[in-house]
Amino acid sequence: MKEWIITNIGFEKFILIYSYFVLIYSLISLCAYFFYYDNLIIRLVFGIGQIITLLGYIYLENLEKHYNNKKLE
Repeated sequence: MKEWIITNIGFEKFILIYSYFVLIYSLISLCAYFFYYDNLIIRLVFGIGQIITLLGYIYLENLEKHYNNKKLE
């Protein structure tokens, strides 16, 4: 499934789409963190979302290294 996404969309476009998603999600979570600071559930939901986006970035960095190594071969 991952190879299908990357080959049909293209790796650069895939990273661009994911980066925009992370940027929008980060802005929303920052606003929610400041405006609903006293609501623990909202803070937990957006905190878990931030952890997921961080793991996604780590995954994409490893995927990019693999992609660049394949490109050089």
